[in-house]
Amino acid sequence: MEKDKKWGLYNVNGEVISQPRFDGFQTFADGLAWVKNGEKWGFINEAGVMLISATYDWAQPFSDGLAVVSKDGLNG
Repeated sequence: MEKDKKWGLYNVNGEVISQPRFDGFQTFADGLAWVKNGEKWGFINEAGVMLISATYDWAQPFSDGLAVVSKDGLNG
C-alpha cells in the first residue's frame, strides 16, 4: 500500500502488517523484500520486520539465500 509517498504492507486478508514508512518497496523473494529508507536499501521479512538494515546504496532480491548489494562502490 502507498500513502503520502511511503510504502507499507498488508496481507491477503487486508490486515495491515506494516504502516507506510518506506520510501521504496520491491517484491518479496525467498521471504524477504527489499525496501528503501531515504537513499539506502535493506530487507524486511513478511511480518514487516527489518532483518537487514537499510545501509546499501543498491540491492537486488534474494535468490537461493543470497542477494547482490552495493555499498560505498563495492558490490557483493
